[in-house]
Amino acid sequence: MTMSLRESPGLLLVVFLMLLCLWPGFGDVFLNPNGYLFANSGDGLKNYFNFGYYLKYDTGFKFSAINYPYGDHLLFTDTHPLLAYLLNLVDDHLFELAPNSAGIINLAILLGVVAGALVLYLILRHYSLPVWYSVIIAVCVTLLSPQWDRIHGHLSLSYVFIIPLFWYLVIRYEQGRSRILYWCLLFFYTLIVGGIHIYYVAICAAFMLAYVFVNLVRNKDRRSVYLTLSLSVILPLALYQTITIATDFIPDRPDSPYGFYTYYATLASVFLPHISSSADVVNHILQPNLSWEGRAFVGTPALIFIIGLIVFYAQRLRQKVVGAQVEIPTSLSAIFWASGIVLLFSMCIPFKWGLQFLTELIPPLKQFRALGRFSWIFFYVVNVSAAWTFFHLFNQLRKSAPGWYSVV
Repeated sequence: MTMSLRESPGLLLVVFLMLLCLWPGFGDVFLNPNGYLFANSGDGLKNYFNFGYYLKYDTGFKFSAINYPYGDHLLFTDTHPLLAYLLNLVDDHLFELAPNSAGIINLAILLGVVAGALVLYLILRHYSLPVWYSVIIAVCVTLLSPQWDRIHGHLSLSYVFIIPLFWYLVIRYEQGRSRILYWCLLFFYTLIVGGIHIYYVAICAAFMLAYVFVNLVRNKDRRSVYLTLSLSVILPLALYQTITIATDFIPDRPDSPYGFYTYYATLASVFLPHISSSADVVNHILQPNLSWEGRAFVGTPALIFIIGLIVFYAQRLRQKVVGAQVEIPTSLSAIFWASGIVLLFSMCIPFKWGLQFLTELIPPLKQFRALGRFSWIFFYVVNVSAAWTFFHLFNQLRKSAPGWYSVV
């Protein structure tokens, strides 16, 4: 389904509901964005300061406010590098922006949340779900996004729209219309979001490469198409690596930063609740490993979907699947399994299973020392997959005896 005027009512409803949900907590921020900070200490306060300081005092790739007297490279300061660089040009040559730097970040984050809901709505509509249902699911998934966790610290990782919009561009590419255009959009989009935070380049690349792998296994006849598609993320990744090497003025930056084998997701951090009365009970009984960097609870409906999926495949192996079955569209199925591959990577699998030599063979991997962040991809995909399955399963169950479903 392409974007058209008939989607406008649904999109407007998503915006209205998102603003309605956000207003009690963030209404004052919308009215006076420069009057509030989402963090008053730690990384969050540092990132507000870095952004404002760079706009007022620095230019180019050098950020002078830390590591005195040497400074540091802008890309490594969590300062919205591309946004800071562009707004710095405005601040230096047109009109002053530095005094409003906090408001710029606050509005960008909140509008990014609304944009995330809009893109999720378009994804759900692409998979032929009705308007009312797509609106509800898009708003709910957005409000439950694990990226909300970052609003008090890693501000530039709080942009909810980035992963869904990348997914939507892949969908448009796969529709087969203007593939050259959407390849270019994927390339420039990956490049641009990497300028907000370098992790976004790696997240987009991991998502795409896993998706390409799944499709190469399923459809070898289109090998050239998918290998070409993979270049849309490999080239931005290589370009950032080249830019960093060419412009980095820190001679002793560590090649093996701490964290790759520490800050990863776990089954508990993805499939168990973190903050609720039930979470208190679960945590007390199981005492799971809930690394903050790996927190990406998929939500109860998605958890039920996963449990059902496991049971279904166990039953199918025993050839005892009966009753109603729902076949997820092939394109959504490919995205789902790709997100599962990335989820394993976010859990440091297989590296933590005695295969540490792999990161020695590919040293750039260790630069992404917080693998848990890659689990965000699975959060969005599994919730869309669950929403699609539950809707169609319910429709079938209304017409037939209770049964089970299948994912192909």
